Amino acid sequence: MVHGAGVLVAPGTVLTCAHVVASAVEAAEPGQRPVLVDLPGRPDAGAGEAVVVPGGWFPGPLAGGSDGDLAVLRTDWTPPADVLPARLGPCGEPDRREVGVYGHPAGAPDGLWSYVRLTGRGGPYRDWIQLEGTGTTGVPVGPGFSGAGVWDPAAGRVVGLVTAAYTDRRAKVAWMLPLEAAARLWPALAPALGPPRPPAPSGLPEPPPTETSSRWPTPC
Repeated sequence: MVHGAGVLVAPGTVLTCAHVVASAVEAAEPGQRPVLVDLPGRPDAGAGEAVVVPGGWFPGPLAGGSDGDLAVLRTDWTPPADVLPARLGPCGEPDRREVGVYGHPAGAPDGLWSYVRLTGRGGPYRDWIQLEGTGTTGVPVGPGFSGAGVWDPAAGRVVGLVTAAYTDRRAKVAWMLPLEAAARLWPALAPALGPPRPPAPSGLPEPPPTETSSRWPTPC
């Protein structure tokens, strides 16, 4: 069973949502209980264990916490040589530019793309940014997308993590934690954030490299 997604931000370091880890270990506080990480569509990569780093647990408001719903994981798992950490950057102002998200909804464990616009700040957490689906067809951001990187094609970087979706899926509304907000929670992330880029041009964004996404099966 896949519980969500995550982003490899440095060798041995993965970002995801706290509620994704809590779901995988079936506990509100994971402690040092491991989860399994792997790469979608890359059975040659195998799977490895990951645990929350000390000081890397920030439960969100939908789980009764007061932070942005972030978990920082450490893993000894080594991906294939052609899989590199994601390029990261700050989101900046949500100016309705189009971004892409690769998640793992029910029935599609190897993943599907969803395209959304950054529509404004709001939601249950002060730093979250609202996402709005761009079309009448396609997969809306929902269960299985939590922890997925939000890819900004204009910047060529991941700029956020999907955190939650509106309960009425017909609305195609969800939220993300921008990476500059994640860096305020976990300052060690800040040096990895590149400079902001101009808004994306019109048209569908190009997919990011496959290394930007990891999926989360059941825990060990």
